[in-house]
Amino acid sequence: MFQYKLNNVIEKNIKFCLNFKKQYIIDNNVYDKWVKIINIYKTNYVNQLIIYNKFIKISQKKNLNIENIYAKNVNTSNINTNNINTNNIYTKNINIIIITTGQSNAGGWGTTYNPKIDIDQPNENIFAYNIDEKKWVQADLSNGSLGGNKQHRLINQNLIGFQFAQHFVKNNPFVKIGIITYAINNRPIGNWVHYDKDNKYYEENNRLINCIPKKEEQAHYYKLIEEIYEEATNQLKNKENLMNIVVWHQGETDMINHSNLDYYEDALKKLVYQFKDLTNNRLLGFIGGTILNNKNNKYNSDGINSIIRKDIDNLYNLYNYAELSNLERGDELHFTTESTRIGGKLYYEAFNNLINKFK
Repeated sequence: MFQYKLNNVIEKNIKFCLNFKKQYIIDNNVYDKWVKIINIYKTNYVNQLIIYNKFIKISQKKNLNIENIYAKNVNTSNINTNNINTNNIYTKNINIIIITTGQSNAGGWGTTYNPKIDIDQPNENIFAYNIDEKKWVQADLSNGSLGGNKQHRLINQNLIGFQFAQHFVKNNPFVKIGIITYAINNRPIGNWVHYDKDNKYYEENNRLINCIPKKEEQAHYYKLIEEIYEEATNQLKNKENLMNIVVWHQGETDMINHSNLDYYEDALKKLVYQFKDLTNNRLLGFIGGTILNNKNNKYNSDGINSIIRKDIDNLYNLYNYAELSNLERGDELHFTTESTRIGGKLYYEAFNNLINKFK
């Protein structure tokens, strides 16, 4: 489905409206409202996909009170963001999952939350899956909703994934986002990627996962995310129509341990396909981010960044990257808080550029 061009989706949505009208599922007023909504968002691919998903659902359940569906999903002006019931219609109608994963920068290590800056505040359309409590809650940087000690995140740390979501909802008024965050410091890509023993990169994968003090098996963190994703999405009313985006930031450990670059490219490609499978082929985009520039006797980031920036074979419609290498640093390997905020915007722009291929 996600291979449709924008005009194809718009055409399908208009046909849905007309078909519903002909079958007396909707009256003239509802028909006019929907056509107006479709026309308003003619340049917005994501919103057209959300409309399309709603129509698919309606076509499967013709006995729904159709006129109320958009009212429940579009009119959010009456939501009290200080008292959100996570069992209500707004949480249940999450339509995009953002999986944020990678190393410590993906978890906002060393950054802070500022209660006086608007973009750091909770948003009525952004939720998070609290892994420890096993439930969806409002995403809030000031508490453990976006990750706790088990995910190596301190309360009040900022997050690229949260900042990405802020820009997303600002530009896509239909969107309700659910964030799943699992980041871990000092881990190679091999802890996310699985290789069979007969694969030529199996030994390199094993070498890297054995380079770090606390050794974890290959694909260990991907398997955890796989379990969390299933657990989280099973709680959502809209599970069968979810769209998914991966915000990925990783590479410092592979740089430090001189990862074979051909292997790293193959592993990154394999990881994209793993997430494509996890999301049942409903992956809107996998966005990587370059690591901070380092050129000294210990580290050189050029090799890893050259792979992250590469147009990887066969991933034209799935992969893009955000250029973060020259952002301000808090130390040799980590972003400052402001760099994390800027990084979220750059990730959104990279995603938007990827989506523009469908227009």
